[in-house]
Amino acid sequence: MCINHTAFPQDEEKLITLETRLILVKDHEKPHILNLLAEGYLHIDYDRAWKWAERAENLARALNNKREEAIALRNKGRINQVWGADYENALSYCFQALNITDSMQFDMEKAETIMAIAHIYEEASDQFQALNFYKEALILWEKTGYAAPVIKTQNKIGQLYLNLNNNEQALIYLQNSLNGAEEVKNDTLKASALYSMGIYYNKMGSHTKALDELKLSLELRRKIEDKDGIVESLNLLGKIRSSLNQLHQALIMHKEAKQISEILKDTLKLSRTANYLGMVYLQLGNNEKSLSELKLGLDCAISTNDRRQILNSYDYLYTFYAINADYKKALEYKDLYAEMIQFISNEEDNRELEGERAKYNVAQKESEIAFLKKTQELRESELHNEQVFRNFLIVSLLLTFVILGLLYYNFKSKKDLNEKLADVNQQINRQNAELNRLNTTKDKFFSIIAHDLKGPINSLSSFSDLLINHNSHISQDEIKTMATDLTSSVKNLSTLLENLLNWARSQTKGIQYTLESISLLKIFETNKELFETSTKSKNIDIRIHLDQDIEIMADKNAIDAVIRNLVSNAVKFTHPGGEIILEGNEWKDSIEINVRDNGIGIRRDQLDKLFKIEHKNSTKGTYDESGTGLGLILCKEFIDYHQGKITVESEIGKGSTFRITLPKH
Repeated sequence: MCINHTAFPQDEEKLITLETRLILVKDHEKPHILNLLAEGYLHIDYDRAWKWAERAENLARALNNKREEAIALRNKGRINQVWGADYENALSYCFQALNITDSMQFDMEKAETIMAIAHIYEEASDQFQALNFYKEALILWEKTGYAAPVIKTQNKIGQLYLNLNNNEQALIYLQNSLNGAEEVKNDTLKASALYSMGIYYNKMGSHTKALDELKLSLELRRKIEDKDGIVESLNLLGKIRSSLNQLHQALIMHKEAKQISEILKDTLKLSRTANYLGMVYLQLGNNEKSLSELKLGLDCAISTNDRRQILNSYDYLYTFYAINADYKKALEYKDLYAEMIQFISNEEDNRELEGERAKYNVAQKESEIAFLKKTQELRESELHNEQVFRNFLIVSLLLTFVILGLLYYNFKSKKDLNEKLADVNQQINRQNAELNRLNTTKDKFFSIIAHDLKGPINSLSSFSDLLINHNSHISQDEIKTMATDLTSSVKNLSTLLENLLNWARSQTKGIQYTLESISLLKIFETNKELFETSTKSKNIDIRIHLDQDIEIMADKNAIDAVIRNLVSNAVKFTHPGGEIILEGNEWKDSIEINVRDNGIGIRRDQLDKLFKIEHKNSTKGTYDESGTGLGLILCKEFIDYHQGKITVESEIGKGSTFRITLPKH
């Protein structure tokens, strides 16, 4: 009895895991998982494979994810190939995928798509087209530097050359594939290469050599538990043993191959193996078992809708009934065989017509070449009568070349001059753009000074006016309150002036940076102590998260200023009772510093403007504290000097994380 396509328990578990992940991940991750699901169900369930591929294509297109869109199209092509041998649609989807990978320069995906196209042509019996595409894929794989796909593709090209009876080229590619597999010490690739070498030697009539190569292939496949490969090796060994009339050894091998095919639940492999078993039983004279196996082979072939395997099964059953003198049955299967041949032939008519046209074009070109050769011979016999005329032509041509050379030189000179002028214009444009940027920055700078100095100075003026003119009407509590406000204004003014000075010096290259080894823990502790008064007044807890102290190579004053500004902002925007975390992590190539708070957060539309001076981003704190808007701009200047990055993640109501990444020196 034939089996259906089903998944192994481990495969089913992987697919279930993928479907669970699909629910949990974000949208931008889903196209990749959907494509993995389509590939997982490719040989198991047509409906599911198509559903996942369709969803992957639609979602990838909506997200403008060209890579996953191309993979989804390729998967749809493979599904059309596997389920129904619809080669026309299979190629259509794959060529759409190829257009995307080519235009986007996705070399890996382009090579995989070309391999898929080659496989479709190979399965459709268009060996020449398959060979051309495999060769194109090989060039791409060699460019990527990945050994495994190069070795696999060399093996495929060798097999195709063998099918096309170009045995010399076949041996070159197969030997290269085997050598490559041995060089990278990959047992899977080596087993496949040895199997192909076995096919080659068997075709050459070197049966002993073929059996040796196939035995080595089988040993490796048993070692790596490659059940598909074991079935393949066992069946070929069995066929060679059968051809050498070693029927009992052949029977043992085909029986084992059948058992593994049933475990694998691979209907196509079971069909082939049952047919091989049936023919061995026929040779042994066991007609009952022979017929049972051959009918099983046909049932499985029909269930896979593999037309060529169905054709083979009809041929085997015709042979069985013909040998057993049941001519009525033999004729019945011969007719079915002929109908299937016609059906396959109709499908391949277009390809055959193209092949005939190509052959005709080649023949026509050969005729043209022969005609040209004959004309050339006649022409040579007349050359002595045309010597003078030829010399005249030579002189004329030389003069023409001289004139053309002068014209070209003149043209080239003008072109070079124009290019130089264009370069000068581009440089002028760049300088103008930089001057415009600097003017804009200057205007903004003065705007900030005018706006942010005005408030503290007005406060000082008002307070002094009150003390001079109204001191008799002001109580001590009122004076204390005004003094507190004044202190806050003066501190803010001091911070503003310090940031303005540092920023101005950074713009004029006036800051001298000195790289030295700095303790990150000391930087954290210093700033925690610096803001102790502010944090106590707001009941904010500053916590330091460091598994161990981290030494960084940086300018101490610059890094201290960055951390001070970030902690100041965190205190400003954190609610009473909140917390601020100072965190450091050391990675392989970089140091990561995080200043995290659980304060009010930053609106999404403000995030991209935080580090740009042309956008002022001063916001009131949770105690109505004011700011300058220059602190973060200064932070970015200092971090850029250290060839690092500063980024921010924030969510309204949940807080913000400022992340600094510095390279290790």
